[in-house]
Amino acid sequence: MTNLFSRLYLTFTATLVALLTIIGAALYGYGHLKLQRYATVGVDPVVELAKAAWLSLDVDEHSNWLALMSTLSGTQWQLQDTTDSRTLLSVNPFNNTVSVQIPLDSNRAIAIPVENWDDWHKAHGWLILGALSNVPADLREAKFQALIAQTPWPLDRVNRDNEALNALFLRQLSNGQSIRVTDAEAGTDTFYFPAGARQLIRLGPIPTFQLFTPEQWVSLFVFSLMLLSLAFSLWVRPIQRRFTELLSAVDHIDEQSDSVRLPTDHNDNVGQLAKHIERMAHRLIEQVRLNRQLNQAVSHDLKTPLARIQFALALLPDADENPYVEQIRTDVTLLSNLTQELLLYHQLKQSSPDEVQCWAVAELTHSLANVPEGAHLDVVHPQQDRQIPMLATHWRRITDNLIKNAVQYGHGKLKVNLSCQGNVLEFSVHDNGKGLSDEQFEALKQPFQRQQTHRNLNENNHGLGLAIVDATVSHYGGDFSVCTSPLGGSCFCVHLHFTNNVGLE
Repeated sequence: MTNLFSRLYLTFTATLVALLTIIGAALYGYGHLKLQRYATVGVDPVVELAKAAWLSLDVDEHSNWLALMSTLSGTQWQLQDTTDSRTLLSVNPFNNTVSVQIPLDSNRAIAIPVENWDDWHKAHGWLILGALSNVPADLREAKFQALIAQTPWPLDRVNRDNEALNALFLRQLSNGQSIRVTDAEAGTDTFYFPAGARQLIRLGPIPTFQLFTPEQWVSLFVFSLMLLSLAFSLWVRPIQRRFTELLSAVDHIDEQSDSVRLPTDHNDNVGQLAKHIERMAHRLIEQVRLNRQLNQAVSHDLKTPLARIQFALALLPDADENPYVEQIRTDVTLLSNLTQELLLYHQLKQSSPDEVQCWAVAELTHSLANVPEGAHLDVVHPQQDRQIPMLATHWRRITDNLIKNAVQYGHGKLKVNLSCQGNVLEFSVHDNGKGLSDEQFEALKQPFQRQQTHRNLNENNHGLGLAIVDATVSHYGGDFSVCTSPLGGSCFCVHLHFTNNVGLE
């Protein structure tokens, strides 16, 4: 399937259905086992008491006894034919109901549907009272002790005055009814049955049946979500890995066509995206190559006619007295400088750093000579000159361009700071101009971009200054940034990290 998101949707749906099926089956199995154990504990003593009561009655009393047990317990006790002499117990964990079949002889049994365990425990209590009433008074205590041993729940004979029962409960007991007292906090039920005079039979506390407590339900829900998240993450992780590989490959695309190595071996959405990016990268690289060739050709071809013009101007008679000749010289100088900076810009984009050194302070001193005499200049640099692994022309371009920029766009006040510590060089130039925002700075790092508010076509400003600085700093693996200067304008800062710390110690 080529549609990645449809595949993810189908996978998620299938995973969800599978997990719900597994969890449902596990819950059903656990509920069946738990209900089976709870029912077995409560059913076994009732079966024995019911058989004993049935055998103690005459045949013509059986129907009345079944009707009485049905009334007292609130559950229908029915006689049915059977060929199975075993006690049958069938549980349904979906609605917590149980069907009990108590065999009486070889062909008859009592069928009891247990839909409410309170009714079953009531039947248990009434059968206990019936068993006590069937023995002589002098044997009742011994019988009661035997019943205590047979009953899985606490069984005791108590005085009604000693129990914390309200008036309604006491009235029901006086009318011969059983009562149930629930302790919601403990999750138990206690049953009381009238046993003559002021005596009561207390059965319980009996734990109520719960498949899970509320806290366990919450834990199960959280566990199910975690399991679903884990299963989904296992499906998403390979796709995430492919996106990571795609991003990494895009980041490593440079101006060489063989650098375009994208993961295009899949035929889904991610693979198609990689193919589109690959085609686009090849087109961009080709466009860059053509632009570079055009710029280099134009730059080289301009140098020869410009040199001829300069030579011709020098041979003109009375050239110094002709104002037009001076203007032509100025324009030729501007074009020559522009050509040199274009060539430098493209050289920096293509070549690797040269393993040469220059004197940082000495070159900076040459650049400071371009500051007008009326400007307020503050210079901080090391007392002892340091050598840095950089071409002198490249270092001069950085210092020249940043200082000229501060002079041109400042208001007569600038500060230059140079520091060398270990293998780190920091050079910053402050001015008191209007400053730059981050967006303006990013725009001015592009070739032929000039500040609109300061643009003056009569000035020798062709918009390559900051672009040259940025290209040079990047060429040597450094950082070029701007921030607000304490002088009120901009602070252009260059950080260079050299692997060779010769001269920087």
